Amino acid sequence: MSIAVRYYTESHNTEKLCKAAADAIGVEALTVDTPLAEPVDKLILGSSPYKFAIPEQVKSFLEANKDKIGEIYLISCPALWESSMKYVKEFCTPLGLTVNDNDFHCKGEFLRFHKGKPDANDIAACAAWAKKTF
Repeated sequence: MSIAVRYYTESHNTEKLCKAAADAIGVEALTVDTPLAEPVDKLILGSSPYKFAIPEQVKSFLEANKDKIGEIYLISCPALWESSMKYVKEFCTPLGLTVNDNDFHCKGEFLRFHKGKPDANDIAACAAWAKKTF
């Protein structure tokens, strides 16, 4: 089974989670600026919503790599929602991409909300989720 990790972040919160997940399963976490070199069975995608949508950089990555992605597993740390799942599925479904419901999400710091999040416990929980899932 081949696994890749790609993420987009503006605050580095999602990056911390994706790197912990990648380290836990022995792969490298790269930004969505790095295309997939070969098809993968499972893509761990780190993306939180910005302005009520997934970022354009994530959309571009998914569109460009859609024929190389088997199934998507989401990591997100939005400040105001429980998960980014709704936004990712809305975008991926018309592309023919499958998004697994087994995601990892926790709160992320934004302005005065959720200071210090994700914290060490969240990062450890994300690594544990990756080990259990993959």
